[in-house]
Amino acid sequence: MEERCGKKISMDGLGITWMRLKPSRRVHYSPNLNCTVNIETELNKQIVIVFMSIDIEFEPHCDDDYLLLYDGNSTKSKLVNGLRRKVCGSISPSGSFITTSHVLSVYFKSDSWSNENGFNLVITSFHEGICKANEFHCENGRCISDYLTNDGMNNCGDGSDEFDLSIGAIWGVVVGVFIVTTIGVCIAITSRRRKRKTSETVKDKKNQVKNEKPWKPEEISPPEGRKTYQQCVQSDISQKFPGIQENSQNIHMESDDGNHNYNTVNCDNNSHMNFSNTQMEEYVREIFELKSKRSQSVW
Repeated sequence: MEERCGKKISMDGLGITWMRLKPSRRVHYSPNLNCTVNIETELNKQIVIVFMSIDIEFEPHCDDDYLLLYDGNSTKSKLVNGLRRKVCGSISPSGSFITTSHVLSVYFKSDSWSNENGFNLVITSFHEGICKANEFHCENGRCISDYLTNDGMNNCGDGSDEFDLSIGAIWGVVVGVFIVTTIGVCIAITSRRRKRKTSETVKDKKNQVKNEKPWKPEEISPPEGRKTYQQCVQSDISQKFPGIQENSQNIHMESDDGNHNYNTVNCDNNSHMNFSNTQMEEYVREIFELKSKRSQSVW
């Protein structure tokens, strides 16, 4: 801007449809500036202004260093709508600002004291209505040159011309997909290991039960001098004692009248075994225990 103070910049004459404007080529703007630059586009077009950044010495009333934008060809024109006061400080005005004509006048003043970085404006020529084949239709209804899309600049004023993912966003998507995929694989591996472990546990239990020595009837010893359990259960007499049954083999328990004390076992049709109550209770208990054990064995 310093190099063009008091001059006019014709965008159409330069063959451009947008430009960036800074107060100086240097990092910090010069002191004691009092500079005006006129920027023109085609007669049937307007200008949209977007603040990329701003760093102008701050003062509550912006009386020291400040920026003014005029909607016309001189500083006597009205200020651009939305910027009806001096601009200073480091907070960029949000949104976009447009002229009602094809000319924009930019005025910048600085004092002799602190000099900051200045400002960075994106200035774009546009028109409204029906867009041409070589133009991009912004979501806000503006038409800009189609080569201004995805150039890193907000030429539309609403950001709709920047619709492709940035490199950072692409990397973010890639990293996100990688993380989700990794978590899914870990869950699948963990689930498979649990199923395999459960299957092996069940198999081990089956093998353990299969290898156990099955119970045999002759393992029980009846009271001294009596027939073995295997001999006793070969009787064909119908069962009178519920719960003691080995296939079609039966044990017939007889009791005293009214006392329900089992003291006789009928082992076959021709003989009786007289047991005392204590012996009978112990014998029957052993039979139940061994039958329960047998029911859990694999034959």
